[in-house]
Amino acid sequence: MRLKLINESWEKYSEAQDELEEIGHDSNSQQQRDEMEERYCYLTGFIQTKMKELELTMVPESNVTTELVVKPKFPQLSVPKFSGNLQDWVTFKDTILLLVVDSTTIANIQKFH
Repeated sequence: MRLKLINESWEKYSEAQDELEEIGHDSNSQQQRDEMEERYCYLTGFIQTKMKELELTMVPESNVTTELVVKPKFPQLSVPKFSGNLQDWVTFKDTILLLVVDSTTIANIQKFH
C-alpha cells in the first residue's frame, strides 16, 4: 500500500517538475530532480526488501510440520448489568471478579470481549 502511494507521489512530482522546467521557473531543477530520484529509489528499494524479508519469514519450511490453530468459541457468560444502585455494587463487583477477572480459564485478551 505504501509502495503504491510512493509511486503515485513520484509520478505527481515528476509531472509538476516537468511543468516547472517547461516554463523555466526552476533553475536548480536537475539537481533537485536527481536528489528526489535518489530518495525515491532508496525508499522503494527499502520497502521491496522489507516485503521480501516478510514473505520469507512467513513461508513455512517444507520439512517443518505446521499446526492448525483452532480458536475455540467460548460460550457467552451471563454477566449481570450493574443496576446503578450502590447497595448492589459489592455483589456486582464480586460477581465480575469471580466470573471474569480471577478466571484462569479465560485468556486475558478474551476478558475484554
